[in-house]
Amino acid sequence: MFVDADAARWALRTAGPALTREHLRSAGIEPVSETLLEILQAGASRSAEPLFDEWAAKLEPLRREPAGGSTFAAALWYLLNVSEVPKPRIVAASAALPEPTKELFMTGAQQLIQEGLEKGRVEGLEMGRVEGERTALAAMVLRQARLRFGEVPSAAAARITSATTRELERYVEGILTAERLDDLFG
Repeated sequence: MFVDADAARWALRTAGPALTREHLRSAGIEPVSETLLEILQAGASRSAEPLFDEWAAKLEPLRREPAGGSTFAAALWYLLNVSEVPKPRIVAASAALPEPTKELFMTGAQQLIQEGLEKGRVEGLEMGRVEGERTALAAMVLRQARLRFGEVPSAAAARITSATTRELERYVEGILTAERLDDLFG
């Protein structure tokens, strides 16, 4: 199950950057080699997710070939890193890998997924911090406006609570010199 080098060169040379599935299929390349080329070409595109199950099924025979498991694992690893295919689907496809390749893949995949979760957690904390700061500023401006001008109309309160951090900082400064509540927004 190796790439027919002549057929692969012909497919790449005649198609150039417009290499399509149809072009690969007409090149006479073995299905596994055709699938590997297709993964390299389309793995990072939006078309990867709907094609994933087909790709995994076509690559499954690799597990019986010498070094085929590592080739299958490399294709899965590539997709894990560049595609929008949900990671659990890719990890599930790794069940077809032979040991110890499967164990190595799973360890790497778990580490990659953990790193992604940690990055998401850090980004989520930062977003929460920023939103918390904005909410606190809005509450402070509303309180200052009530103390300075009395009752705050609901339209003005809505404008304050939906304001950006930059606008709220401007309101905090402007509340000291505003003659009327409307001056704050001017």
